[in-house]
Amino acid sequence: MDTFLIRVNKRRTQEHADTDLHAATDLQDALKRVLAALPHVGMAFSVNNGAWHSAEAAVTWATSLPTSGPCLVSAFEDDALGVLMFGEVYAPGSGVAKVADVYAQGGAAAVRMLDGCFGAVLWDKRNGTLVAVSDMVGQRALRWAETEDAVWVTPHDTCLVAAGAVRIEFDFVSALSSLVVENSVQAKSMLVDVRGLEGNHVLRWTGSRATPQTRPHVAFGCSGPGGDRALSGVCPGAHDRRVFRMGERKLFDPL
Repeated sequence: MDTFLIRVNKRRTQEHADTDLHAATDLQDALKRVLAALPHVGMAFSVNNGAWHSAEAAVTWATSLPTSGPCLVSAFEDDALGVLMFGEVYAPGSGVAKVADVYAQGGAAAVRMLDGCFGAVLWDKRNGTLVAVSDMVGQRALRWAETEDAVWVTPHDTCLVAAGAVRIEFDFVSALSSLVVENSVQAKSMLVDVRGLEGNHVLRWTGSRATPQTRPHVAFGCSGPGGDRALSGVCPGAHDRRVFRMGERKLFDPL
C-alpha cells in the first residue's frame, strides 16, 4: 500500500527541534507496521521520511512507496512550498508540480478545481501554514485526526491506528452502511476519532490550530452537440466548459 503519514506539531519548541528526526522515524516505523500487517504479493516497498520546518512549527512525514511499478504517492518541494499528493492530476508533466503551481497562483480553491482524482497536503513555508485538500468530487478523500499536541493527515485510517494517533472505536453508522451498500455515509471513516476531507472541505492549520473549512460543491457544465450536462470531467465535443456553484446556480469561469 503506497501511502503517506504526516504529523504537525502544534507548538514548536527547542525540545521539538531536537526530536524532529525521531518523530519522522516514529512515522516511518508506523508505516512499516502497516505494511507488515497487509499482504503484498510480489510487491516490495521502501519507507522514507523527512520534515518541513518554520520558525514556529515542524511537519514530519513518512511515505511508503513501491520499489517498482506505478505509485500513487508523489512529492514536490521548492523554497516556498512542500507538497505530498496521493492520486493523480490529469495534466501534462508532473501532476504534483501542477498542484504546487496552481496553489501558488490561486490557493486551495484553485487546487480543488484541478481535473484529477487526488488528495494533497501543502506546507506553505512562507507563513508556516499547512493546507490539506481533495479533488472536488472527493474520490481520494484524505483522513485527518487531532490530538492534544498534533494534527495528523493520511490517505488511510490504518496509518493513524499504527501511529497511535486514534483509538480503535467504531462509528457504527459508517460501519453498517459499509456492510450494506459497500460505502460509508458521506465517505466517513469507520473510526470515531478520524475525520474525512471530502471534496467540499479544506483543512487549514496555522497558529497551532486546525480549522476545517467547507466550500461549495461544484460541477462542470458543458455545452456542445449533446446539450448542457453536469459532469465531473471533460466533455467530449464540448465547445466551452463552465462551472456553477451547486445551490447558487451561478455560472463562472473555471480557475
